Amino acid sequence: MVSRRFTTAVQLSAEIMQQRTYEDAVKKLNSLQTNAQVLEQIRKTRGRLAQNNLPEMRSFTERAGVKMEDLDKLSIIHISGTKGKGSSCAFCESILRHEGLKTGFYSFIVLQEEGKNSMPAYFRFLTLLSFHVFLKEKVDVVVLEVGIGGAYDSTNIVRNPVACGVTSLGMDHVTTLGGTIESIAWQKAGIFKPGVPAFTVPQPETALEVVADRAKEIRAPLFVIPPLDDYPGSLPDLGLEGDHQLLNASLALQLCQTWISRRYKKADNCEVENGTSIKRASTEEKSSDEPFSKKAKVEVPVAQIFEISNTFRSGLKNTRWCGRNQVIVRPAVTFYLDGAHTPRSMEACARWFKKRADEEKVKERGTVARVLLFNLTGGRDAHGLLKPVMKCDFDHAIFCPNNISLNLKSSDSDLTNFTVSRDNQLRWCVENQRVWMALRGAGFQPHADPTGNCTEITNGDHVIKNGLDDGPYSTIFPCVSQAIRWLLGGRDSLIEEFCREDLPVPDFIKKASRVQVLVGGSLHLVGTVMKVLGPEIVGDV
Repeated sequence: MVSRRFTTAVQLSAEIMQQRTYEDAVKKLNSLQTNAQVLEQIRKTRGRLAQNNLPEMRSFTERAGVKMEDLDKLSIIHISGTKGKGSSCAFCESILRHEGLKTGFYSFIVLQEEGKNSMPAYFRFLTLLSFHVFLKEKVDVVVLEVGIGGAYDSTNIVRNPVACGVTSLGMDHVTTLGGTIESIAWQKAGIFKPGVPAFTVPQPETALEVVADRAKEIRAPLFVIPPLDDYPGSLPDLGLEGDHQLLNASLALQLCQTWISRRYKKADNCEVENGTSIKRASTEEKSSDEPFSKKAKVEVPVAQIFEISNTFRSGLKNTRWCGRNQVIVRPAVTFYLDGAHTPRSMEACARWFKKRADEEKVKERGTVARVLLFNLTGGRDAHGLLKPVMKCDFDHAIFCPNNISLNLKSSDSDLTNFTVSRDNQLRWCVENQRVWMALRGAGFQPHADPTGNCTEITNGDHVIKNGLDDGPYSTIFPCVSQAIRWLLGGRDSLIEEFCREDLPVPDFIKKASRVQVLVGGSLHLVGTVMKVLGPEIVGDV
């Protein structure tokens, strides 16, 4: 079935070239999205069929006219992980671009979390398309982010990467990767290749043991990265906010230094082993995140620190990664965007938001209101994601699907998920609101049954409540444009194109001199908010 769908994708590509419009191309691409019933069947058999993924992907690649020998010509940095792999990739791309190199960057971020698992034909097609573009453009280096897992991910058909990296590991995509940190670590370390230097951030003890065992099995030299403040000189400025970015930046430094060293067969002022600058050190490393604070005792060398060059510093400082720890300031509203969608990443998001929002609040003379704009798709732990933000002192929470408006237009198709019906999207908003209310101590059970009839919440075109009386503390909207219109309270006309009707504005919005809005829970939601705000507001990211 997957094979048949991919054949369709290849045939459609010719039509796309004839149409030559962005909207038509996206429409054809969206036809590859798999419906919810098929996805459920795939999830049930994923463990048994996972080993078929790479042979099938190689076959698709050959049929599309891209030979494995062609892929071998690409100079690749391959990165897996649960949290921070996108940011680490962004740091790498920026560093190497500032070195004057022609870079290619592949990151599958828009719908990755939407269906609980990658959509087979959709993701494979995009991966194959990226390889085609990189080869045609003759890029100097490719920064390649894993989609889900690593060992059986579509990107893992590459045979000769220059360096591999693993970011912080945690519990995510458990239906695909397994329900333990060990099984997830096994999958993530599956991108290692014989003789290719591999780097990992400090990990939980059991996870690091698995990563080290995989490296030994594959015969890949493995190194734990040092803290960023261990490098000589001043701490470099980072273009991405959040304390958790310090680890991602150090990983990027090691990967880029290794790429340059191996590519040009040299290293400045440092020992080289297997093309990699290292030092031998004690391996009792602190974990990369608070929930995993044990000491790891496996024998893994620590990568050697080095003097950070000015071009490397410029690359770190000028890194941009839209929708991750991003702040957009308007006359009366400040949007804090973070696509965090796992419990650990939401904890980091909450720390970042609390710090930045408190700093902004001190500068305000009037009243400051705080609102959470949140969505989480089915199958994820709403309780685990909402609990970390309870300490952020929100006055209100908004729950809405990842839809721009009530009436879908062709220009919105690049942010549309066709695998879930509107009713189901709203049901999950109801579930998320119930969890929020439970965490607030409203006396409701933290896990509601989302399968009930939701006719009452699909008919409204304005502010929509789900029937659970939470007073002034939470609201459900049917689309993002209405939610933002409500938040702006008529004080900003930036979304007139999307939503022209007047919505009732609560007093706490009217009286606030500034409204601080944290957008999180879904990368797709963040992308939709950015689309509503528009490029002039979001800026060049």
